[in-house]
Amino acid sequence: DRPFDLKDLKDILPLFKEVDFVVVTRNDRSANPPFRKLTSIINYFLIRLLFNVRVKDFQFVQIYKKSILDNIEIKSTGSFVPPEIIIKTLNKGYRMKEFETTFHRRPGGVAKYGHPRRLLNSIREIFSFWWEWVVKGHSSDKIRG
Repeated sequence: DRPFDLKDLKDILPLFKEVDFVVVTRNDRSANPPFRKLTSIINYFLIRLLFNVRVKDFQFVQIYKKSILDNIEIKSTGSFVPPEIIIKTLNKGYRMKEFETTFHRRPGGVAKYGHPRRLLNSIREIFSFWWEWVVKGHSSDKIRG
């Protein structure tokens, strides 16, 4: 749905000389409808609280070196996939940089996140991952000391 201008890649790709992945953040979210804004606030609050990850935008665009994704086992199946990858890559010690850009309205199609069921599924995934990752400590992706 082209949420950002591909011309930004000319500024993003050189960052990979110093980092392993880039999280692209939006400087303006006014294009999101009210329910989407509410779900973002809830999701971001829970992720920051439960995992102590201070990333501005978990649900926009992330760009990873392929070698990183080859070494991450993704368990989530819904909207928690991007935060799960960010949490696991940071935990493994990979270097991240945030890159702020302009969010572009979707040129066509229909957003699929506007239903309360999706919010409930997202919260369920967040707590499920938290239970396995933090409480039980069962993660093959954790750094072993």
